[in-house]
Parts: sequence; structure tokens; C-alpha cells
Amino acid sequence: MPVNVRNLAWLRGLQIDGVPDAGARLHEIITDLAKGMNTMEQQTNSNMNGNPAPPPALQSMTVTPTSVGHHVSINHEGDYYRGATYHVESADNPHFTNPFPAYTGPAREIDLATGSHKLYFQAFASYPNSGNTTQVYHGGTTPQAVTGGVSTPRPALSRGSGTGKPGQGLSGYGPTPYTGSKPPVRS
Repeated sequence: MPVNVRNLAWLRGLQIDGVPDAGARLHEIITDLAKGMNTMEQQTNSNMNGNPAPPPALQSMTVTPTSVGHHVSINHEGDYYRGATYHVESADNPHFTNPFPAYTGPAREIDLATGSHKLYFQAFASYPNSGNTTQVYHGGTTPQAVTGGVSTPRPALSRGSGTGKPGQGLSGYGPTPYTGSKPPVRS
């Protein structure tokens, strides 16, 4: 959300005896500072007026068994800024009592060495200083368990990382400041 500087018009017209352009120069200084703060806000996904809103909701997640446990793939489409991080939780019950967290960072894929346990999975996203998105479950609105520890082929296409596209490597937090055709609206 852009920094709103009050009284700029008044400052621009300020007159001081012996320094006729004082108001115009102060206006330039403060305008430049505001632009710099807006750039910093954009680059760090911050909100100079408070906490940033969380990214848009995740669409879904898929969990498949692997030879050592479970592979989690998170589907996150829409417009969001670089810096979104993903979190996966597994539990031995569909109510997620005592869940075990796994931080995936900007990656929307993770292999978890969970063994041959029958587990339920949920995922959510956040920015470093925002709240969390609503969680999604493997299985849709009703969590479904997946038993790990079986040999399966690797998933065909990675969901990607950060603002990178599915299947795109070397993305980290992302090669672009945001996804989509235009910057998301900050609240």
C-alpha cells in the first residue's frame, strides 16, 4: 500500500523569506523519500501502514506415497508477491491434533521422510510478516489419509517455487516481483 504523505501541496507552496524555493525543495525531498519507501515496501513485501495481507488462498494440495514417506505438491495460482512461503502439516488424525510442521520455504513441492505411516496433510501459505491463508487438505474439504513408504514414480511436473512457473527451475522466491498480469492489490 503506497505511503500517503499529508500536506504535500501545502509544503510545495511554503514560502520562507530569503529562500523562495524552500517549499518546492522540501516537497521534492519528501516525495523522493516516499517513492523510496514505496519501492522498499514492494521489494520486501511489507506494508508501511501495518501488516501485509496474506497471499491469496491455495487451490489444493496432493500427497503421494514415496519409498521413504510422502511427496507433497501444493497448487497455488493467482496474483501474489515474491516471498510467499509454504507450510505443510501432517497428523495421524483428520482433526490435526498434534500436527508435525514442515516448512517448504518458497517451494511448492517437498519430499517428507515420514516412513510408512498413514497420515493426513494440510497446507497453508504466508508472507514473512503476514497472517496465514486458509488451510487446504489433501482430499479436498474432508482430509483423506495417505499411507507412505511405498515405491512410486516421481510426479510428472513440479508446481514450482516462489513466483516461478510450474516446471521452472532456479526460482527460489521467484524471478519476478509478483505473479499474474498485474501487481496484486495491497490492503
